[in-house]
Amino acid sequence: MQNVTFIINPFSAKKNYQPFLDSLKSKVENPIYIISKSIEDTENFIKENYDKTDIFIAIGGDGTISTVAKNLINSEKILGIFPAGSG
Repeated sequence: MQNVTFIINPFSAKKNYQPFLDSLKSKVENPIYIISKSIEDTENFIKENYDKTDIFIAIGGDGTISTVAKNLINSEKILGIFPAGSG
């Protein structure tokens, strides 16, 4: 089984991440996620969970996706994208 973490940008999608989070919590027991406050917050979360995570799901816009992608490039990790940007 692959371990999955979720990185949520609360400033994307007009701050309407709560329905996604509620759905995630109802389907996954003890999901690993962060509601990121900054790029540094996201990068620290990835570093802290890197060895125990196979799939990182970025929930946000192009900035969030770019930040997660640059931290996974040239690795065996999988980047999942849940588009939730303002565009």
